[in-house]
Amino acid sequence: MSLARMESRLVGITTATTRTMTLLETHLRPTNSATGNVKPPPAEFPRGAPQKLLNGSVSTEQIAAFIGSSSTVMSKLPKSRPMVDLTADIVSSLYLSLQVNAIDESLFDLSSGAESYYVAPLDLYRQPFQAEFIELSLTKDHLVMHQQAVHDTLQIQSILRSPDSNTSLQAGAWEMADLSLLLGELGMCHEAAKICGWVVRIFRTLVKIDREVYTPYLVHSLFSLSGLFIEEHNLEGAHEAISESVAVGWSLHMPTSLIGERSRVQLSCSLRFSAKILAIMGEDTRALLNASEAVGVLEELFSDHLSEEIPTELESGFILRGFKWDKLLKIMEVTTISEYAQGLSRLSFILREMEFRIAAIKTAAKSLEIFLLVAPFYPENFWEGSITDLADHIDELEEMLPP
Repeated sequence: MSLARMESRLVGITTATTRTMTLLETHLRPTNSATGNVKPPPAEFPRGAPQKLLNGSVSTEQIAAFIGSSSTVMSKLPKSRPMVDLTADIVSSLYLSLQVNAIDESLFDLSSGAESYYVAPLDLYRQPFQAEFIELSLTKDHLVMHQQAVHDTLQIQSILRSPDSNTSLQAGAWEMADLSLLLGELGMCHEAAKICGWVVRIFRTLVKIDREVYTPYLVHSLFSLSGLFIEEHNLEGAHEAISESVAVGWSLHMPTSLIGERSRVQLSCSLRFSAKILAIMGEDTRALLNASEAVGVLEELFSDHLSEEIPTELESGFILRGFKWDKLLKIMEVTTISEYAQGLSRLSFILREMEFRIAAIKTAAKSLEIFLLVAPFYPENFWEGSITDLADHIDELEEMLPP
């Protein structure tokens, strides 16, 4: 059953105490009252067949009643066992999942505000958009990331429940995006998608007020949401999110500048991921089109920086050979060049699926060459998997060719 759309209000959150409160319009599912989405805790856990409880054990039914059957935690429990031992990992995951649910319910509860006002964008939004890695994601320390996620969820809840909170929606979006990333790193993709869904709603609202400032963040949050849906095996949701990301991304296709370059990188990234999803869906022709566009968007950007017209031999060849490497690094960011390598890689694998083997080999060779050039600018072994996959990909394709 489709849900009618309605205009409602949303409260933002942040950890900073010097930021201001903002109430803004956004599209949310309708509720009968301000608290219509808050589910009261069950009076008791569902009763099943009588069974003897072991010390430190609970039934999967009880866990589902506690955190919801769609939680990532539920998918990791053994389906063949009615009872589950409460290990430290399970308890910590249950606790964190419960805190995410509390944030989700609080946001629904606060989604019907009264009057609204708006302040100028924070300085952090005034900077040209750049997707960056947060330090915790590079440590891969599960305990550190879990502790940070618990800290963030509790602080967010405290702010949401405080009637005197002096916070802003735009700053809250920033904080929630980081929380979503943390949850994803912890493997809690359902919970991460729940938070990221709110980030998308917030940026949709902010774009209505300042399109130039907030649109890059909407494109990126939709991309992130699509990736989380893939992890949840929600292909339809992933395709819907990335399609919106691509559509919004095309609107940012601006003239060459730092902002223009990063907007094209965003668009290329979304097109590349869309191609991946379409390939999974068996839509090879549409996947090929999107992958080709992902590469073309950046090749157009590179061609804008060539002092002369593209030489004939480069028109159907490798445009980066028209530059000296040192010169290229002065006019292009390394992230732009590495995104080009990823786009070429995706295009090559799709060409292989469609049995265009010669074209797939040539495209993969370009991608591999770029990855080897950009690898020293990233953490050690960052692109090792991509380089290995491409090398194996080329070898396999060459073995398929007739002698």
